[in-house]
Amino acid sequence: MTEVRYGHTFTVSLFLTFAYAIAFDLPILKLLCLHISEHRDKAMVKQIWNQIFDQIIGDTTDPQAQADQVVRSIVPLGQRFYPSESAFPLRKYPLTSC
Repeated sequence: MTEVRYGHTFTVSLFLTFAYAIAFDLPILKLLCLHISEHRDKAMVKQIWNQIFDQIIGDTTDPQAQADQVVRSIVPLGQRFYPSESAFPLRKYPLTSC
């Protein structure tokens, strides 16, 4: 299998998938690529997670509906990516800045 060095080892197919995720702004696919490659980039992960939260809560202004949507959306992502330090760095980095 052909590999490309880009910080970490990416296969060509993973690199192209990540490029696709960036081009079409697909945050969950970006997380998947980071998870598979084990690439750790604090700023990128924080930006991706903030984008996911913004998309979730941007659909409604009702706080209860926002909370319900966060639970419905984030719990499956946590089940998929936890304990990945590259895609779900729950303990290392707060997702929002204070």
